[in-house]
Amino acid sequence: MYAYSSDLLLPYKHPLGNSWENLDNPELYEHNLKIQPLEWPWRNKSVNYSWNSNGYRAPEWSDIDWESANVLMGCSYALGLGVDDSETITAKIPNGVNLGQCGISVYNIQYNTLRLIDAGIRPRSVKIIIPDLVRSVYWGDIDWRDLTPHDFDLRGHELVPVVRDYYRSLLAIEPMAELGAYMTVRSVEALWRSVGVDCDLYHHWLPKNPRFVMAPCLPEPVDFARDLINNFGHPGPQTLANWRSVIWDQI
Repeated sequence: MYAYSSDLLLPYKHPLGNSWENLDNPELYEHNLKIQPLEWPWRNKSVNYSWNSNGYRAPEWSDIDWESANVLMGCSYALGLGVDDSETITAKIPNGVNLGQCGISVYNIQYNTLRLIDAGIRPRSVKIIIPDLVRSVYWGDIDWRDLTPHDFDLRGHELVPVVRDYYRSLLAIEPMAELGAYMTVRSVEALWRSVGVDCDLYHHWLPKNPRFVMAPCLPEPVDFARDLINNFGHPGPQTLANWRSVIWDQI
């Protein structure tokens, strides 16, 4: 299989280090300190992101007992953007392995699934929080580019024309993007089950087209993480705890 590095999974870099990540950045935090009420829970609360050498919020691969591992795959909702390591979904799960990354699509999850299976890794279980089905990825010769609609207008100018046109055409006619992603998720589920690994799917938002709903939807957020923008952010500690009880209710 094509590989972008010798790492086990797609390599990620986190230029903001261990205290900040993506939308959860110092500029937004300073802004919130000025506008949020005094009882804002993040006013005097720190967040730590522990990355392994492959760029995942997980132990080093060599330190994981994969046969007993409970793996979570997904985007920033699985990662736990804006909350501390101790508050993520996998933090209180026995042998929990967090493979979430910000802004990724179902195709990144498919890539990593194939890499793990090809490496002979068979976890105890795999749970997938399905990213937005209209996200995509452009696979290049030496790197890849994650493509998300919510900030396409803001950073579309950063994309070379062929990548920009590719994504624009993918979104132009329904149900092109969602149908492709739907089939990919179903294929990932089948891949894990074909090697004897239990795999369960969850939505954190429902597809625009109801025909592509393939899993239960996780409960609505009851609190928010540190990356609060206009009174909305990623799921907070209590929400993630609620999700944990739904996803791993038998552990």
